[in-house]
Amino acid sequence: LYASLDNHYTGDMRVLYAQARVVDYLSALALYTAEESQVVMPTRKRQVITQLYEELMLAEGKIPSLDELASRYGLSANNLNEEFKKLFKMPIYTFVSNHRLEQAQKAMLESDVPMKVLADNLGYSHVNHFINAFKKKFGYTPGSLRSKRKNLEYE
Repeated sequence: LYASLDNHYTGDMRVLYAQARVVDYLSALALYTAEESQVVMPTRKRQVITQLYEELMLAEGKIPSLDELASRYGLSANNLNEEFKKLFKMPIYTFVSNHRLEQAQKAMLESDVPMKVLADNLGYSHVNHFINAFKKKFGYTPGSLRSKRKNLEYE
């Protein structure tokens, strides 16, 4: 930068030239740091979100609050939720709820696990909350699904 000031201009032109060189330098510096952060941050965030995804897939029962997850992964709650949404097309709790309800549907079709046990494993505080969420997602109750399955078995 200092070498760029050694020029043949004088007076106001010298000041203007120096200012232009400083702006060029700052622009190049800004571009350099922006390129570096675009390479490092998205990769780090993607790793964090992937790690969170893996944790959520293995979690049973009630999952930690968004603030607890954010603290654990070193991002703000909003940033964590937004980054998760970018990658998985839905917020964290919507994703977890959908995934768990799909697991419950499969369990209802393939086993005789009591609804209370399923609800507890999925993190619902009461079996009625599970039944309501299930019905809202699928349009029918888990009990009706189980009854339909048993009727098909006897035919």
